[in-house]
Amino acid sequence: MKYFVHVVGSMAPGGIENFIMNFIIKDSKIYIMLFNMYCWLNNIYKDSFLCRLFKVIKLYFYNCYIFKMMKFYENNLPIFNYSKIVNMFRKLFDNIMEFCRKLINSNMLFNNAKVFNSDCEFLVLLVAAYSIIDWFFRNYIVSFSSVWDEVFLCILYFVWIYKWVISKKKCSLKISPFDMGIILFIMVMFGLMLVSSNFNVAFQGFRAIVQGMFWYFVSFQLLNKNSVNKIVTIFVVIAGILSVYGIYQYIIGIPMISTWVEPSEVGIRTRVYSIFSSPNIFGCLLVMAIPMSLSLFIINNNICKKICYLFIFLFMCICVLFTYSRGAWIGLLAAMGIYILFKDRKLIILFLFILLMVFIFMPSIRNRFLYMFSESYISSSLVAGRMIRWIYSIEIWKNNFWIGLGLGNFGGAVATNNNLFTIINGNVVNNFYTDNYYLKILVESGIVGLLSFLLLMWQVVSISLKMMHIINAKGNKELVMGIVSGLIGVLIHCCVENVFDVPMMGVLFWLFVAVIAQLWYIDRKDIV
Repeated sequence: MKYFVHVVGSMAPGGIENFIMNFIIKDSKIYIMLFNMYCWLNNIYKDSFLCRLFKVIKLYFYNCYIFKMMKFYENNLPIFNYSKIVNMFRKLFDNIMEFCRKLINSNMLFNNAKVFNSDCEFLVLLVAAYSIIDWFFRNYIVSFSSVWDEVFLCILYFVWIYKWVISKKKCSLKISPFDMGIILFIMVMFGLMLVSSNFNVAFQGFRAIVQGMFWYFVSFQLLNKNSVNKIVTIFVVIAGILSVYGIYQYIIGIPMISTWVEPSEVGIRTRVYSIFSSPNIFGCLLVMAIPMSLSLFIINNNICKKICYLFIFLFMCICVLFTYSRGAWIGLLAAMGIYILFKDRKLIILFLFILLMVFIFMPSIRNRFLYMFSESYISSSLVAGRMIRWIYSIEIWKNNFWIGLGLGNFGGAVATNNNLFTIINGNVVNNFYTDNYYLKILVESGIVGLLSFLLLMWQVVSISLKMMHIINAKGNKELVMGIVSGLIGVLIHCCVENVFDVPMMGVLFWLFVAVIAQLWYIDRKDIV
């Protein structure tokens, strides 16, 4: 035991992977079998028609107009961010704030307000605890549960502007390469809201789509170099605690809603959901947190913290299996696959080994996953499941190709809360969840809205990857690696779930985009 503690405690970043690979896995027969199988499949793939097809698609995509437009936009982001227009706006904003600063500094009441004169770091850290705070209001202060986050968002903006105004130092507006893309997307959504036939519903839909982005702007302005690690730590620790509670739910066999499992599925006692109303959303939260826990494990040199983060990682991995959310599993596969590609491609063998063990020794997981490809699932899904919803959604979109039905009018929480319906092939159909956020955006805002959203997500991912490479500090680079992997996992999960219809997921997604921007800003502050 002492030897194990000494080995783990003395590990440099990345040492645990080498330890496992060299002393536990590498000499096993299963590893040798998997490695030989990987080499054999790789050689077959290189000579296959599928490989040639992917190369043709890749070549076509890289030479198509849309890709060139995205690359032009991405490569010219620094020009957009630091152009004369942006600098003029910054100077105007600074002049206005300087004028307000002189007015407020003359008021003794504001000058003596210790809360505002402090760093107010705790307010930003509370955003990472969104899930716990939201649960508290939903269960104990129900009358305030629907508005507390908006009130808190207004408080954050007030604190940021006030701190800006009273600052003795001339602080300039922080900008990042994400800003222009987010602003352009908000402008597109705002335009689509104005042309909608039902403005009240469209405004609710607009708010549901873009509100998380406003959390990004204020979080980025209030974050500092000391709060970044704390935010990630708080989020991961809370996710770990919720995972422990989820495992407890599985042990006691907590009752679940009958529609969460198909009648023909067997071997599933329960699906855990912790403090949330859906195991799918709980699974998505864990998909975001798991790669971050690995990053915290690697960058911390303290042995106690290392062991704690390792256990948190294991608890979350076990719990995401017990959610039985196939969308979360696919998102996690994508997130961990991306993380491994960034970290060390040799770890793919270890990753495949773990997946094989889960597949062999957990029949309920295996059956749940393989059920997706069964005739029973496909037939039921075509009657009252995701597939028929997607077919209906495409039919509706065809009649509203360019700008859609209108924001908030279909496929999500806003349409459901307003008891909206639509007409499909002459039949009146009550609103339903599309269980695909991209499809929801397509039907509501047409091809214009979907392309805008995809361009925004492309920008978030591609710029985050660029930032990961240009950030010099190893610890910060590792954090970005974990965060980006988690965000990609969430975007994959959006293919089978309306993830961003849940305010918590939208807020947390954009909070961690702000964290990436802050890590970049810390590294590049001298030239920004």
